[in-house]
Amino acid sequence: MMKTNNNNENNNMAIRGRRRSFILFTLNFTLLLTTITFNYLFYENDSNNSNTRYVFGQQQQLGQQQQQGIASTENQTSIQQQQQNSNNSFNNVLAQESKALNNIFKKVGDSVVELLVDFGKVPGSQYHLFGSGSGFIYNTEGYVITNNHVVNGSIGGRVDVTFNDQNTYTAKVVGTDVYDDIAVLQIIDDFSQEHVVPLTFANSSKLDIGQIVIAVGNPSGLRNTMTMGIVSQVGRLLPSINASGGIIAQTDVIQTDAAINHGNSGGPLLNVDGQVVGMTFGGERNATGLNFAIPSNLLLRIVPALIQTGHYDHPSLGFSGASLTPIDAENMGLPRSFKGVMIFSVTTGGPLDKVGIKPQDPNPGGYRGDIIEKVDGHTVKNMEDLLVYLEEHKSPGQNITITIDRNGQQTDLNTILQARPKL
Repeated sequence: MMKTNNNNENNNMAIRGRRRSFILFTLNFTLLLTTITFNYLFYENDSNNSNTRYVFGQQQQLGQQQQQGIASTENQTSIQQQQQNSNNSFNNVLAQESKALNNIFKKVGDSVVELLVDFGKVPGSQYHLFGSGSGFIYNTEGYVITNNHVVNGSIGGRVDVTFNDQNTYTAKVVGTDVYDDIAVLQIIDDFSQEHVVPLTFANSSKLDIGQIVIAVGNPSGLRNTMTMGIVSQVGRLLPSINASGGIIAQTDVIQTDAAINHGNSGGPLLNVDGQVVGMTFGGERNATGLNFAIPSNLLLRIVPALIQTGHYDHPSLGFSGASLTPIDAENMGLPRSFKGVMIFSVTTGGPLDKVGIKPQDPNPGGYRGDIIEKVDGHTVKNMEDLLVYLEEHKSPGQNITITIDRNGQQTDLNTILQARPKL
């Protein structure tokens, strides 16, 4: 009996061992199958999203590169679009500016005239010497403004004036100002059928450095030529030599880089509204972009006098001098930063001579002359300040207060302005 029971127990243990092995095998097989199925599905899912990865996630580089490629393409497209938009905006601005300039030309074209001047026969020849220049219409009565140097010396003061429509009329010189190079003509032929359009004036004291300006004239006889530039500087003082050899100075001159050539002289310098801010009169020889114009405010002050009386009287203190330089100041025992106007000589019986101004002794070691520091309480740092103040605010016969430095002491002197001598 004992032996039989032992055999049965051994058999039961063998059967239970085989069952456990079968169950473990079944569980392992099921787990393997599940894993394979899961990884297969995971692989397929990523493939469908075009972001392929291996089953165990060992490589993801291909999908990242594809995403970066898409992002790079989108960025490039965005940049190209921005560049295109910028180009379109720039082209639109250019188109608008071009149209605006063309509108200005159309507005002023009939107001700018060409001048032909006969200076008479060339000595020893039967041929005449002619000159040309520009001018512009001042009012509907046929008055034309130009430069004095354009018409000075014309036979009988006669000048041919040609409009934009090519109609030509005879004009006569009615007034000139040698100091500021201004002349006024009046058409004497019947011009009633002509479309006369006077130009309007702007306040030249409002000009800013860098402001766009436009010149219209007839360089080298090329009618109605337009050029453009900027205001390079204002308030320039330009000394020049007159016909008698004396030195004169043009004051408050506008400097511009707008192209101004022979034949442009007397033409208008305009702002972007087509208003006159100056009258061109030439440029520096052998220099590029160094050209000049007479300010409109000076024209508005002088032209009416030229029409009425034929001349304009400029105020004068009756002296010659120069701006004080740091070296001059140091030689006089003054701080190098000291500013003012030195006096070299005074006109006998002139305004400064009458109040006892002492000029600078030209001899080495000579006495120090008086230095002008203020006029009517306005600081004078240089000759430009002094002359511009006189031109813009004073007339002959008016009182003026001069503040001078005399041996380190400030002194106020009152005098009466005279007119500059006729040239």
